[in-house]
Order: sequence, then structure tokens, then C-alpha cells
Amino acid sequence: MKTILKIFCLAAFTSVLFSCQKTSELDNELAGVDLKSAHKGAVITVTPNGVDDTENLKQAFVDAAAAGSGTTIQLTEGNFLVNYMEIYNFQGTFVGAGREKTIVTLLPGIPMQAQLDVNQISSWWRMIGGDITISDMTFITPDGNLLKEGDIDPFIGKDLFSMFVFNHYNDLYYHPENPQNVVINSVNFYGGYDNPDDGNYWKTDHNVLIAVWVGVDYGWPAEGIDYPLTKGNFVVNDCFFEHVMDGAEGFSLGEYAVMRVSSCRSNNCFTPFYFTANYNSKIIIANNTFSGTNGWCDIQIEDNDYGFLFQTEIKPLKRCEYTVYGNTFNSTPAIPAIITNNHWVYLGPEDRLPMLIDIKNNVFKLEEGSSGIILNNSQDAVIRNNRFTGNCNTGITVNGFTLLDPDIVPFAQNVLIQGNNFSSLNSTVANIYLGEKSKDCTVVGSKTDGNVIDLGVNNKITGMKKGKPGLKIGPTIVDNHRMIKRVQK
Repeated sequence: MKTILKIFCLAAFTSVLFSCQKTSELDNELAGVDLKSAHKGAVITVTPNGVDDTENLKQAFVDAAAAGSGTTIQLTEGNFLVNYMEIYNFQGTFVGAGREKTIVTLLPGIPMQAQLDVNQISSWWRMIGGDITISDMTFITPDGNLLKEGDIDPFIGKDLFSMFVFNHYNDLYYHPENPQNVVINSVNFYGGYDNPDDGNYWKTDHNVLIAVWVGVDYGWPAEGIDYPLTKGNFVVNDCFFEHVMDGAEGFSLGEYAVMRVSSCRSNNCFTPFYFTANYNSKIIIANNTFSGTNGWCDIQIEDNDYGFLFQTEIKPLKRCEYTVYGNTFNSTPAIPAIITNNHWVYLGPEDRLPMLIDIKNNVFKLEEGSSGIILNNSQDAVIRNNRFTGNCNTGITVNGFTLLDPDIVPFAQNVLIQGNNFSSLNSTVANIYLGEKSKDCTVVGSKTDGNVIDLGVNNKITGMKKGKPGLKIGPTIVDNHRMIKRVQK
């Protein structure tokens, strides 16, 4: 009997003070990270041949391994046509001539089934282990089917799961003690279009689900392996994501992991940034710009692994920290900017501590029917010094929710909402909505910031006007970004 689990993944304030604050915070978070690595070893130059550059690139990585740590693989200007790449323990820099000059295009015929057969998620580039810098180029999946003829995944159809998968181990390269370091800087990612009926559960027209996946590289945990949480330092900086379901995703990060997504832009994506199943780790989402999102939301943050990490020892060492600051959300009508879902508050295991959320100094440019921030089951979240403009249902919503049992709805509690600017916001419900399942929350504002509807328990409101409590709204997202199915053979 074989059990397979598949997961689908699935501007700044004008004041000088705020600008300086954003810059200094990002500099501190990125201290010690070399975004533009200088040549520290041999340089291997690869030029496109116009037909199929896969073998030339594979040989370049073999030669880089022989040359030793610090080797640079330099792609010249031109269009490279590349099929499946699988690379282990690369210690060097992979760089182009510029993101508009070096174009790497997927050559269709990716062997999905061969990857599934060795318990790997399907990907175009698999880079496991090592100390990797990728910069100054563009990656494109062309329109249509990208897979080897006849290959089809039972859950995502003819779509490819990811452009890139990064992790410090997989079943074929099991070195759980060695962390991975990855920097992706000044890189474009463009996803192609396909027939929605051939693809994923949501029937979208994407032919690749995720551009950058940081997390486990298995279809289902193999028997006899005690899987660790992902270890390493992962930076995605100054990148552009166009027409992919998820631009960057972090899944299964542990106590030895930090992930930073900074100064990136997205357009026409389903959910540009998505994070879940991260425990004891630190994630920073800073100074990004979101436009044209057409799926769930711009950023979705959760804590549930949906049973996918059942063979992983997860120690409750500290709460996973999410810091979201300096971002600009150009919202799409009816699409929320940020959704956070704390599942383990009601699922209950003691080895899952609630997430710690800090959302500050962001600009929300909202459209009709959208929402700025939705905090479902949040514990001790801090929402401060954000600016909300435009038209929306709610600027900030705090409430409890459930995905499984409607009779079990925990409280969102001890949320601090302070110093936010709603003076240019028109909301149809309220600028701040504290639902019936909010408790011990504090709101500090001014009368010019509009109204607060408080249906919760023991909440404290200072400065802002209280709205009429007649209208009740739900948690907005009652089903999840990610669907899980199991097939037994």
C-alpha cells in the first residue's frame, strides 16, 4: 500500500522618518548576507546554443564542484533553453548578464513521473544542499504543457509544482545536519498559461504553481526516515513574480531557519507569498509591492502542516516569528491583502506554539470589497503604524474561525492595534472589526481614524469611535488555500 499526499499550494509613507526606519530595519535583517557575491574562485562561462542547453549547464555544475567552493557559473547574454536540472551541494554563484539580458526558458518535457517515483515533488530546478547565490537573470515557463509526454500528476494534473525547490536534504541526499544557504537576488520569474481543465484543483490557467519553494522535497514521508525541519538562511530579494500561483513559499522551516522576502514585486499571481507549517523559525516580509493579485490574498500566513510532518520531531522551543513591514499593497477588488490563520489554537497539540505576528509600517491601498488585514485566531499579534486608504469592507478584522468543527471556534485574543492611519479609508463595515470571538484586544487610535465595531469580550478601545454592533461578518476565508488528498494503492 502506498500513500501519497499532495499539497497545492498553493508605497512607502512619505515621511523621511518612516523611510529611514524601513531602510535601517532591512539593513539590520540582511546584515551578513552577501546579495552581490564577488567572484571568489573559478569562473565557468556558459553561452546558449539555441537548441538545448541542459547538458552544457549540467556539465558546468559538475565542473564547478570539481573547481571547489566559491566557483561562479556565468551565463552570457542570450536565451537558454533548459529542461530538468537536479543539483546537489552547489557551493557557488549562478549569475546572468542581467535580468533583461539572460533569459532561461523551460524546455518542455520535464520528467514529472520520474521525480514522483523517487518521492520528490515535481520541479524544473531541484537544488538541494549547498551555499547558493542566483542573480541577474530571468526564468520563464512557456505556455502549454511543460511535462514529458504522458506524465500526469493525480492531484495537479499537467501542471508543474515548482520552478525551483530548495531544501538542505531529500531522500536521495539525506544530510539532515547540514543547513542550506540560498540568496536569490535580482531575478524575474514568469509563469506560463495552460488549459485550466488540464491543471490544478482550482482550475486556474497557471502551468506552474510555485516559483520558489523552500521546504520538504517529498511526496510523502518515506518509512524509516526521521525527517528534520528545514535548516538554513533563505533570502529572496529584488525579484519579480508574474502569473504564478505562489511567488515564494516557505514550508517546514525550523529553529535553524530564517527566510527573508524583500524588495520584490508581484503581478497577476494567485497568492504571491504563502507560508505555513513553520515552527520555531523567523520569517521577514519587507518592502515588497503587490499588484493584480487574483486569488486568495497578497500574503497568507498559517501554521498548520495538515499532518504532512507527522514523522518530524517538532519541539516547542519558541513561537514562529513573522515580521511584515514596509510593504505596499495595491489591492484587487474583493481580495484581502493579508490573511493569518492560527490553526493549532483549536487543533491543540502542545508541540505547536501559536505564531507571533508583527505587521507594521505598511501601506494598504484598498479596493471595493477587499480587506486590509484579517487575523483569524491570532494570539498576541501587533498591528501598528500602518496606513489604510481607498475603499474596503474592513481595514482590520480580528475574530476566531474554524475549518473543521463549527462548534469549536477559539478566541483571537490579546491583539494590539495601535497608531494606524485610517483617515483616507472608506469602509462599508468598519475600519476595525472585533468579532464575537475576539478577547482582551486593545485598540488605540484617534477620532479621525473612523469607527470600531466591537462584538468581543473585554476588548479596550481608546480614541476611536465605536460603531453600531448590528452587523456581523465571518472569518472570510473558511476553507484553506491548500487542499490535501490521499490516494491508497
